[in-house]
Amino acid sequence: MDQKNEYNFEIKKENGQWKIAREDVTSDFVDLPKDIDIKAAEILQKYNQEQAAVLSDLKTYYKAYNTEDLNLTLQYTAPSFIERWNTGATDWYRWEEMLKGHFEYSDSRYKLSEVRVIFLGKKEAVVQGVLEWTDSTQGIAEGDDVFPALIYMEFANGHWNYSDHLSLDPDF
Repeated sequence: MDQKNEYNFEIKKENGQWKIAREDVTSDFVDLPKDIDIKAAEILQKYNQEQAAVLSDLKTYYKAYNTEDLNLTLQYTAPSFIERWNTGATDWYRWEEMLKGHFEYSDSRYKLSEVRVIFLGKKEAVVQGVLEWTDSTQGIAEGDDVFPALIYMEFANGHWNYSDHLSLDPDF
């Protein structure tokens, strides 16, 4: 995969040194390998049960998220993601608290379709699919935000866990 990220940096001078105060991703450009269809077919053929487990656990994550089942969502979120998020976070901004607030004040939902495993390792997997995001509290209706994505999975605690996703939408 060929990936190029562009960032905007806000810098400020502090004690005579320039420091990055804030960074924002301007755009992500991703070119998938030309043989991705072949790789996905090989994974499906050679590792059918393993790829089925990845997809099943990913569907469990989204079902838990969409039904606002906090415990199950946390159980199917990659421990390394939660650890990274919580590093240096204040108590009210820790992942669990943020997710509770999100479930309480937002109506965010995801639909997942056209999925296939395009990378399968012992502890990591990548799923290519289409995500549709809606949030009635923000006026995002069904069909407003549909995008191709790579969804990163991590194997921990005896099952596959959602780690993050990357939009493949060139207008992102």
